Amino acid sequence: NLFRANAIINVLHMMWAYGIRQGFVTGNPWSQMKLTQPPKRVTIWSKEQFQIALDTCDKFETLTPLKLLLQMCYYLGQRPSDCINVPCANLNGEFITIVQGKTKKILHVYVPEVLRERLNEIKTTPMPGTEGNPRYPETFFSFYPHSFKTIYNRHFVEMREYSHLPKELQIRDLRRTAVTELADGGATDAEIVATSGHSPNSDVMANVYRLRTAVQSRNGQMKRFGL
Repeated sequence: NLFRANAIINVLHMMWAYGIRQGFVTGNPWSQMKLTQPPKRVTIWSKEQFQIALDTCDKFETLTPLKLLLQMCYYLGQRPSDCINVPCANLNGEFITIVQGKTKKILHVYVPEVLRERLNEIKTTPMPGTEGNPRYPETFFSFYPHSFKTIYNRHFVEMREYSHLPKELQIRDLRRTAVTELADGGATDAEIVATSGHSPNSDVMANVYRLRTAVQSRNGQMKRFGL
């Protein structure tokens, strides 16, 4: 696919550039081959698709951590890696502090009650074998195999196929879905970026994460005409 092709070309560029610096070769045959900009993703999950995914996870014990990840990505509007790595200690009352791995921005995100109860339950449950001298989980995924960090997408694909969900759905699309739903619900730019961490005037914010959906148009027109 396009992403893999770009990765291969990028590696070839670096290999031949290294060869030139070391004197192994005199020219780079890949220098004129440019990377192709992949189309920006615009996929949005429906509420029905999200519920189907959660229901499927409930059928298999091995998918318990995947269900938690889906819920955190959707309700917090964050990337999967940031949800997996956030410490339990960062949950404080109604808010959780997220340090975004990509931008290093620090966000204090409101946690809806439907997710907050589950996170508090995990945070206050001692790790197995530490009942005498309780040791509590460092992250919300500490109870699950460490390998989940690297193979969660494999579990997701298996769940998606079992559920007959569209192949274009990906976990990362839940972040876009959350931000778009904020905009559809009438959230201000300041309220949206307080959750997403984006610059309010960025191209990504305007054209990818906060799509100009029909719902936003209807809400704006109703405000305009006092309906």
